[in-house]
Amino acid sequence: MILSKSGVLQQKKKHLTVRVMKRILRQIFLIPIYFYRLYLSPIMGIGKCRYIPTCSSYFIQAVEKHGIIKGTILGASRLLRCRNSFLGGVDEVPESFSFKQIKEQFIIFKKKN
Repeated sequence: MILSKSGVLQQKKKHLTVRVMKRILRQIFLIPIYFYRLYLSPIMGIGKCRYIPTCSSYFIQAVEKHGIIKGTILGASRLLRCRNSFLGGVDEVPESFSFKQIKEQFIIFKKKN
């Protein structure tokens, strides 16, 4: 199938529109996280997160890198690990998404008794 120049331009325009819409939806989805960072985090105390980057930064990066669904799963798993029974430390958003890796993070960061 050979596309004319106008057909190629229409496809590019459609692709750009989809990308822009995804970006807008991600930003709308992240509004509660931004609200938490601006208003709730300062009240709760700065420097309380045991991980680098902070859990809110991790959540935002995960959604931006992996999309709303996978990013939320990664962010939620991070929040579940942000308690006293886990060590904390440097924990960057993974380049690829896998449930196996999420499970391993619970094992890696678990405190030894």
